Amino acid sequence: MIVELLAVADHASVTKEDKLNILGIFSEINATELPARHLIMAVVFQVIASANETGTTHEMSIALLDPDGVELQAVNGEVEIPSGLSDVRLNGIINLSGLVFEKEGRHEVALLIHGERARSVSFIVHKIRPKANA
Repeated sequence: MIVELLAVADHASVTKEDKLNILGIFSEINATELPARHLIMAVVFQVIASANETGTTHEMSIALLDPDGVELQAVNGEVEIPSGLSDVRLNGIINLSGLVFEKEGRHEVALLIHGERARSVSFIVHKIRPKANA
């Protein structure tokens, strides 16, 4: 199985034609205070299964890690690859809500297949000073 895409964004959806729509891919979160609350984050992925993987089931996990590698949140599940097709492209969206970031620094979202890291993407949480009123 090949991971074609992994991203974090503000929103994502899949149309009835199986087109993947992604809005607001980001690599930074700017917060005026820590801990910082982030209302929603869409973890978006696309995987390609080869013809010999059709009719099989794969364990997949998404792990959100802080700058020290501590797991903040994880989502686990299974993906069944439909039978009778050649290559299969599967879209996935996992919405993480109510996230709290305690630390500044590089955070990571890892996609694991059968417990092995297949791909990861990172973003940085910055603490910024609020702008003074002019």
